[in-house]
Amino acid sequence: MNFDLGEEQRMIQETARRVGADFGVDYWRAKDAAHEFPGELWRAVCDTGLCGIALPEAYGGSGLGMLELVLAIEELAAAGAGPEQVRPGGNCSS
Repeated sequence: MNFDLGEEQRMIQETARRVGADFGVDYWRAKDAAHEFPGELWRAVCDTGLCGIALPEAYGGSGLGMLELVLAIEELAAAGAGPEQVRPGGNCSS
């Protein structure tokens, strides 16, 4: 059995890593101190196509799976965001 990530999964990781790098620890400290929603990060998640990863295409998502969602969250969390702050599984159209 092969557990290597596929091309699309590696691309999701790299995209999320790039987005996360733009919003480092200082960004999260400021958001936490001000009790603010990370709107700039959320917009970047939407703009890069990470939003809606695990939603079916019929509902505006990418139709991918939970593994792809976790890969994105893991990379964003490595930059300082927590899963409670970043949910790329949602739909950005609203």
